[in-house]
Amino acid sequence: MRQKLLITFFCLAALSSHALAQSSNMSGIIQTLASESPIQYESVLDDFMKAAKEKNIDKMLSLTSPVTRKQAGDDNLRKLYAEEYVLMFKLLPNLSRGGSSTFVGSQDGGPGWIFKKQLSNDEGKSMAINVVVLKENGALYLSSLQAGP
Repeated sequence: MRQKLLITFFCLAALSSHALAQSSNMSGIIQTLASESPIQYESVLDDFMKAAKEKNIDKMLSLTSPVTRKQAGDDNLRKLYAEEYVLMFKLLPNLSRGGSSTFVGSQDGGPGWIFKKQLSNDEGKSMAINVVVLKENGALYLSSLQAGP
């Protein structure tokens, strides 16, 4: 009987400790989400689109993640932006305000947000895009922009 009581006590103590840790994690998540508002991150996409519509490749590059720039190379990105992204935003100039946003925690390369948006034009043509905006060294950068489902 005494052994069962001890086992029960240790199980309750472990559950209590786990619940306390989960509560602490939840408050940390809430604090992070409050300080890492998706609106701030989405403004990087807005600035990137504006630069593309103005054909300002240097501005587009300055909004691009240093990690992405290092991996892809500035010359390759300049070519991609000039030949594809400028045209894409010219043909599909409207960005949906809806869509979904998913928080990316620091354990996954963040903090940051993944946005699933729609580009469209006045003739009814549209295309889904997936955009990743991350905080790197305290600044916000566009890390990835791809056509998506």
